[in-house]
Amino acid sequence: MTRRIFPTRFGQMHLRSNEGKGVPLVLLHMSPRSGAMWEALQERLERPTYAPDRLGYGFSDAPPWALSLEQYAQSTVDALKAAGVQGEVDLLGIHTGSIEAIEVAHQLGSQARRVIAVGMPLFSTEEQQRQMEKYSEQPLRPVTEGGHVLGAWLSPAPVRSERRASALRGTCAGGKSRRCIQGGERISHRQETQESEDAPDGVRASR
Repeated sequence: MTRRIFPTRFGQMHLRSNEGKGVPLVLLHMSPRSGAMWEALQERLERPTYAPDRLGYGFSDAPPWALSLEQYAQSTVDALKAAGVQGEVDLLGIHTGSIEAIEVAHQLGSQARRVIAVGMPLFSTEEQQRQMEKYSEQPLRPVTEGGHVLGAWLSPAPVRSERRASALRGTCAGGKSRRCIQGGERISHRQETQESEDAPDGVRASR
């Protein structure tokens, strides 16, 4: 596996590649992931493979502004050309990568031999609206330091109460009283300890 950085018109792009025989396969990742998700597949294939980190993901530069899909695809084409990819290629993309694969194929023209699109994220206007509304239905309230994600990140089971979620994101003030401030509510160190012990394995309140 070789990893290199190549220039594109919108920033530096990180590219994983593996040598082999045959038509190269370009692997385009979903969001929010990176080309690292393809490493195991690249190691098993005997054909040449290229797995870029889309700008803003993995080890690639952040884009200079909010790029359009066409611009993301342009940067991918730029990186492939800079890497010396010539002749026909096949493209495999999953989710966001599937849409990018179609656009990259459009820009490559006859150089694109085949496109494999997996799990294309195509939604009706009503479905898009519903997905946007779902963001307001999340049970945990975001906090600046990001502690609201601890329960979901560390526990196989969902956080069962707002009280426990508050314990996970609480920060303790020093001093003799050892009082904790959580979402505008003060609880004692004993209460904090008890809720920490009740939390799922691997999840403990900050103290």
